[in-house]
Amino acid sequence: MKKLLKNLCVFLALLLLLSLCVDYVVTAGLRKSDIRKYAVWNDIFDSAIDADVLIMGSSETWCGYNTYIIDSLLNCNSYNIAIDGHAFRYQLLRYNTYRRFCPRPNLIILNLDIPGILGDDKGYAYEREQFFPYIMDDLLIDQVASDKKITVFDKYLPLYRYYGYRTDIEDGFRSYFGRPYMDGGMHKGYRGEAYSWEASSLSIDSLFEAPNDSKTVSLINDFVQAAKDEGIGMVFVEFPEYYQLREKFSNVSEVEASFNKLASENQIPILDYSFAEICYDSTLYRNPSHLNKKGSELFTFKLCHDLDSLGLLK
Repeated sequence: MKKLLKNLCVFLALLLLLSLCVDYVVTAGLRKSDIRKYAVWNDIFDSAIDADVLIMGSSETWCGYNTYIIDSLLNCNSYNIAIDGHAFRYQLLRYNTYRRFCPRPNLIILNLDIPGILGDDKGYAYEREQFFPYIMDDLLIDQVASDKKITVFDKYLPLYRYYGYRTDIEDGFRSYFGRPYMDGGMHKGYRGEAYSWEASSLSIDSLFEAPNDSKTVSLINDFVQAAKDEGIGMVFVEFPEYYQLREKFSNVSEVEASFNKLASENQIPILDYSFAEICYDSTLYRNPSHLNKKGSELFTFKLCHDLDSLGLLK
């Protein structure tokens, strides 16, 4: 019996050691990968960002604001910290984490999108795995644990949090051993995608109600005030979604009223591209809410011209 217990203890100790080693390799590999879910977080935690112009938003933003062009035309150092599929609360979370590790920017571009920025995201578990490599950063994890269903077992039991995420485990191994898998790569938070037009969301007959959460509006207001107190410039940009998408929402005017009120009360310039020429050309979109690579280039050229006219970088 004693021998059996001894063998069991040895087996469990070896299993724990193996789990610790695999956890380390996967986590370290993801921490240096260029995969979209991790690339921006990696640059933040490595203190690798020193941006004059910081761009905030969600998925429309990381594939719509071309940092190559912004740097070239505005003669600045830009970085796109957009977080995929999340409303402003998580955009602010990423910004606050950025500020713990990186210096303040001179100008923040906040992308305003009708479909999502004023949402709540409470209990939203989408892409919870993006936080796994940074599981020991309490200031970050404590704020997302409830929404992303991250438990004490995820934090302290080796490999437990990666269960069910085979692709991420494989990507971590590839990256750690020098053969990183890149899902298109990111350039300072931007990735243009040469997708063709896909309009399935426009075929739905019913109308939707765009989120217009009052707490989120208040959160943006507090964020703007804090930035102004630090001497950080700010500009709002209403994104050029495909024109038929706006027709799918029953409360566009109410959401835009929230945008305009925030801009007016805080004396923030707002660049509105919601009826720009680009909005009527489906060849510039991958879907009604996201520009493709060609569309992002045209939009960013126009944006840079308008930002230069405002003189915010002088």
